[in-house]
Amino acid sequence: MRNQNVRIVGPLTNLVRLTALVAMCVAALNCVAQKTTTVSRTPLVVDVSGPSLPLVSDPGECPEINWPLHMEGTSQAVVTQSTRDGVTYMLVHVVTKGTATDVAGNEFNFQYVNNFKTSFDTSSGEVFVNFTTDHFSMEGPAGSLSVGFVGSLILAPDGTFLGVVVDHGYGNWACDPI
Repeated sequence: MRNQNVRIVGPLTNLVRLTALVAMCVAALNCVAQKTTTVSRTPLVVDVSGPSLPLVSDPGECPEINWPLHMEGTSQAVVTQSTRDGVTYMLVHVVTKGTATDVAGNEFNFQYVNNFKTSFDTSSGEVFVNFTTDHFSMEGPAGSLSVGFVGSLILAPDGTFLGVVVDHGYGNWACDPI
């Protein structure tokens, strides 16, 4: 997909929304004048019934995957944050790796990588625009796919996801199951 400046309003992927919300919550709870880094690892076990992008209410089609898709793996998130002069700066790096099995029994190795960067003043009440890169790939004997984008996530002051402005995207977004 080579659309420039595409605006998608509605949910993106669960992990991107989770990353953005975690970033906002951590910032709201831990606004300190020093730099902090937190590393967490969590298991991922999820069954994805089918495409949910670009909108859950109007998903695209993904003939590249035999849905549903069962995914198991491990996700690691590194959150680095600092606050200077009332402005919070945050970097979130998420890597998720594992195996996926489609309904036909084909097995794949997958990797999801998301880098999220933001700065904000929670007392301003303004909408936050956050820079993110997002990539998902899946490879196996039955084939491979690669999808991703670079753009800006738009969040309300309370962390509610409002949309995304895509500056560069590639692959069939509807095939991004995470």
